Parts: sequence; structure tokens; C-alpha cells
Amino acid sequence: MNFKIKDIEKKLGFKLVRNTYTLGVDTASTTGLAILETDDKSLKIKTATFKLPTVKKDDELSDKFVEKLEFMLRSIRDFKKNEFGQKKATKTVLVLENSFMGCNVVTFGLLRMLCGIIFAELFDNFESVKIIFPMSARKEIGFKSAIKRIKGATSKEKTQSRKDKKQELINFVNNIFGTQETDDNICDALILALNGLKEK
Repeated sequence: MNFKIKDIEKKLGFKLVRNTYTLGVDTASTTGLAILETDDKSLKIKTATFKLPTVKKDDELSDKFVEKLEFMLRSIRDFKKNEFGQKKATKTVLVLENSFMGCNVVTFGLLRMLCGIIFAELFDNFESVKIIFPMSARKEIGFKSAIKRIKGATSKEKTQSRKDKKQELINFVNNIFGTQETDDNICDALILALNGLKEK
């Protein structure tokens, strides 16, 4: 997708750095990747996802970790081979999501390890690396949720609230780019990448 950079800046309300290649990575069981590359006048976007292997409940925890870590490592190496020869921008920024602290201990540990693999594999390809919490990333580019927290919410209400918030975020991204994206992992990755392009 290609956009006039000034049109996107007008919707965002801030300037984007020119001649920059930014990769945003939303690390999760379905990992979202968003590449935003600017020149003097345009913004080019490429997105992708890859889903980590599902694991049965009776699988050993260590096997689960190793399988997912290996898959992430191979996926990022494949991404490097296919992508980095194509970039034209002079500046490069990698933006990784900092794992959300509200996850359970097992999930939190896995997300940290996955993020570490991505960091280690991609570090040499980027001049600058940012690691940011999802809420901070959203706030930084102007996203404000209209959905209020329900005090004493039931499990069902919390699940519905999470779904509503994801849809709200998808709508926000689609409004900026005039797209019809439906994947919240892609939208999270785009928000991370925009953080890397925001002019300070």
C-alpha cells in the first residue's frame, strides 16, 4: 500500500520522519509484522502475520516452549532473507512490543523469550531499537479509548470489553489509512511501527 505522507500526517496530527524504514513487531501467538517505509513524499506499508504452532493441553511445558521458540527463530530468519534486500530508506528503526504485565506467568515468560529472539536476530539490521508497552504506543500516536472499565465486571463482560477494545483499535487504524483491516495483530504492529516514525 502506498500513501501520500502528508495525508497520513494530517490524520495523525504529527509529522513522520522521512527516508526511514520502520518495522513494528506485535509478539503473540499470532505475531503481526508491519513495515512502514518513507521517502520525501510517500509512505509505503507492508504487513504480514505468522501463527505459532498450537500446543495440546497434555503437551509438556518445556516442549511447548521449545517448539514455539524454534518456530519464531526460523520465521524471523526467513523474514530477514526475504525482506532486507528490498529496503531503500537510509534510517532504520525496530519497534518491539513490551509484554503486557497482566498475562499469566507462563505466557509472560514465553512472550519475553520470543521478543528476545526477535531482538537478537534483527538487532544488527537496525540503527535504533525501541521496546514499548502497548498502552504507551497507542497513547503516543493519539489513540484514546471511549470504552470505560466496568468495576467488578464478570468474566463474560471482561471478554466482551476486550473484543470491543480490539475493534475500536482496528477502526482507529482503518480511519488513518482508509483500509479495511480486520486483524488486530496487524493493527497493533502498525501502531508500533508508527511510534518508530513519529518525529520528535
